[in-house]
Amino acid sequence: MNTRFATLEKEVADALWTLGRDVERSSKGGWRWHVDDRGGAPVDVRLEDEWFTCQLPVPSPSSEAELWRTVERSSFLDGACKVMVEPRDSTFHIRQDVPVTEDGDFPSFCRRALEDVVSARRKHLNSNGGDATPAREEQAKSNDTKTEELPAPLAVSTTAAGALKDACIEAGWCWSEREGGEPSVDLDVPHGSRKVVVEAFPGEGCRLSVSLARHKSLSGTSRAAVAVFLLTANAFVRFARAGVEESENGVEMFYEVWIDERPTPAVVGHALSSLSIGCRFCEEELQVLGDEVVARTYLETRGTLLEAGTRSPRKRVPARQG
Repeated sequence: MNTRFATLEKEVADALWTLGRDVERSSKGGWRWHVDDRGGAPVDVRLEDEWFTCQLPVPSPSSEAELWRTVERSSFLDGACKVMVEPRDSTFHIRQDVPVTEDGDFPSFCRRALEDVVSARRKHLNSNGGDATPAREEQAKSNDTKTEELPAPLAVSTTAAGALKDACIEAGWCWSEREGGEPSVDLDVPHGSRKVVVEAFPGEGCRLSVSLARHKSLSGTSRAAVAVFLLTANAFVRFARAGVEESENGVEMFYEVWIDERPTPAVVGHALSSLSIGCRFCEEELQVLGDEVVARTYLETRGTLLEAGTRSPRKRVPARQG
């Protein structure tokens, strides 16, 4: 175990130095990666248990609309990056968790994760009108002005979909096909089962997603409460990230995992476990947050976050004495 950890530590350190930035060792299995020459906050890099984690602070949203947009645009972030709220101090961060497995190319995963978290921060700042950091200034000057669009899923019969099916079965998950031949995986959750939708994308990547709740409509208060809850949940659920999508059928809340490379059984197993944990953690709460009274009460209990994150004039509710 110690030999394995030492090997992984060396691979992380090599990946950091390969990217040519200032690197500082912070602890056993921990580094600070300084990507901003002007003194900005470093990327906190950690290797612990079965996970490689990169985390970088970002400015808090300045309005409830921006808070909602942060969750709504989560699927556009690179890799498995997500915006999360640190429960200890209500600060906002971009984070990515990469499972450390025996059947994957960990050095490549490591380098990609480090690059993804910096790119995701830039996208988040550009989308939410963040401060004029060097990364944002560089992006504004670039010629890359393409409109962000998610790739269209491929047909189920592709090689990637076949690899997904094999990986799911080998990892011990129940694979099935929905009406129309679209693949899905069954998750056992406390109140029945949930279907994980499996989509293959160009190359060998894929997306696994599960619906958490759906509302015909949400008030502004409920939107803020749902956003705060999901961003906080992101801190507890590794690998998967929360998102929302609006359509003519209403507002859907979901968890998703994007896998950029050919899925291996170990990575698929981690992805499905993360989606299962997300369902258990969120589905009941998201249903009741559609009620404006419940949503308002929830936001009042999260007063510190609202004041720091959305600058709401709502006063914090004092704790009861005795």
